Amino acid sequence: MKVNATAVVVDTVQYQSICQRIEAELGPQGTGLLNARIWLTIQSALITIGRHPDETICKSTGDGAIVIFKSVESEDPAERDNSADYAHRFAEELFRNPVHDGFNNRLRFRMGAATGCLAIFESSSQGAEFAGLVVIRASRLESRADPGQLLIDPDTFERLTPEQQEGYESETKIEAKNGEAYHARRRVFDRGADSIAANLNHYYTADPKEEAKARRAGLLYERIAAYILEQPETGSVPFVRVYDPIQDDHFYTTDVQEKLKALADNYADETEVGFVFDTPNKLTVPLFRLYHASHGDHFYTTSDEERDRAIDEFGYEYEFVSCHVFETEVPGAVPLFRLISYCPRDS
Repeated sequence: MKVNATAVVVDTVQYQSICQRIEAELGPQGTGLLNARIWLTIQSALITIGRHPDETICKSTGDGAIVIFKSVESEDPAERDNSADYAHRFAEELFRNPVHDGFNNRLRFRMGAATGCLAIFESSSQGAEFAGLVVIRASRLESRADPGQLLIDPDTFERLTPEQQEGYESETKIEAKNGEAYHARRRVFDRGADSIAANLNHYYTADPKEEAKARRAGLLYERIAAYILEQPETGSVPFVRVYDPIQDDHFYTTDVQEKLKALADNYADETEVGFVFDTPNKLTVPLFRLYHASHGDHFYTTSDEERDRAIDEFGYEYEFVSCHVFETEVPGAVPLFRLISYCPRDS
């Protein structure tokens, strides 16, 4: 039977490391107990959003699950069943409630979701089975999500309500295995330990290939910090990056003299990240620059709230407005990705 559905793939972050720690205490049965805890957590989230596990196709993978929400199209809104809505609310519920592995260590998940046509058929030994490219897409997106994040394809995003859509970032191209690429949107549901406090090596790039390389090296994607120009325009200036390998500090500036001083202080010239503005215009917002002297970390944000928290709670010093950037996507602008050094995941 062919149906329209949303496939959701759930994975437990650092599953192998958690199993090793548990088996050191309890032996192999410890992994079985962990798997049962993960499975019960997923079932509980389904029940909370009004989808009993018996009404939903849900297969355990040990370290997570594949969940299939079927769509029901109807002119009567009361009878209509929006699979993407269920997928979104399932992710929201799963990320909302902390779950522990039995040793007071919090479990974290990452997820991918895709919507489309798939085949469902009955197996005498396994119950309902499913097959289709939509499951593969969801799996590929899950593999590119970071802890606490859900990646969804465009078809899933289009089915969400306007209120639900507000929390997702702009559509971007995600590079997956074997050179495959998928268009997707990202949402951070669970930030875990605060990135300002826990991660003293912030890294920014507008190059998707650099972003993918940094993730493979163990950095975690956090968010789009701003939008900057890919090519120079009237009034714009280069935004350059230099690097201090001793303090592991990436430093960004538009000031040529400041760059030369940094190079004299053992920073290495890395790249021209993109183009920004030294003076504001009606479309731009300030990009604040802060510095943590004890840890040698430069931190950049357009958020007044983040700036103030970094100063008040985490020991950063405010320096000045580094430049002016776009807060939302405009023609000619590309995302400036922000990554953090926190909790590298198992491969």
